[in-house]
Amino acid sequence: MRTLLPFLVLALAAGACSKDEDPAPSPAPGPTHGISDFSKLAVGNYWVYQRSNLDTAGNVSGVTANYDSLFVSGTTDVNGVTYAVLSKAVNGTVIPGMQELRRDSADCIVDGNGRIVFRYGVFDQVAWTYADPFVFQYEWYLSSATTAISVAAGTFNAHSLNCELTQLGTIGVPPTDRDLVTWWAPGVGKVRDDAYYVASGTGVRKDLVRYYVQ
Repeated sequence: MRTLLPFLVLALAAGACSKDEDPAPSPAPGPTHGISDFSKLAVGNYWVYQRSNLDTAGNVSGVTANYDSLFVSGTTDVNGVTYAVLSKAVNGTVIPGMQELRRDSADCIVDGNGRIVFRYGVFDQVAWTYADPFVFQYEWYLSSATTAISVAAGTFNAHSLNCELTQLGTIGVPPTDRDLVTWWAPGVGKVRDDAYYVASGTGVRKDLVRYYVQ
């Protein structure tokens, strides 16, 4: 017993210490999709959204008869890099000159200026930032969890992308508790877009009504 007693005391002490230690943190969720599952930049793909008005509480105050369309009309090379060309239409009429460039870059969708439009794989923390000097700083957060978003085109399990604004200048204070929020579903792209006006706190929602992707 004299030989075993010291070892028994040490074992009990070690057990007591381990109970007091904090449990190991859960690993951060990892990506389960590639960025191309959200960009869908093949020529011929399109998305049609219907506009609604939002009140200051974020509720739909009226559905409009206005539709915004976005379609991949071709590709172009800029400094040796190939971009998809996204053209726009309002109520079925193509708007000349209203085009955006998009391409996949690592875990991001970027525009023709290299600015990030969407990033997948960094969850529940700041995914990227952008600042307009003397106006606002924008911080984007992507949720790891998905939410069932029901729109005319269907019900999609989508990640919310929240954009938080911080005032840098004197243009106006951002509306209290208001973010720019979009919802992105793998295999489809953006299914909902909420944008609030800084001055009034009211906003516009664009819900996906039909789409084609390949």
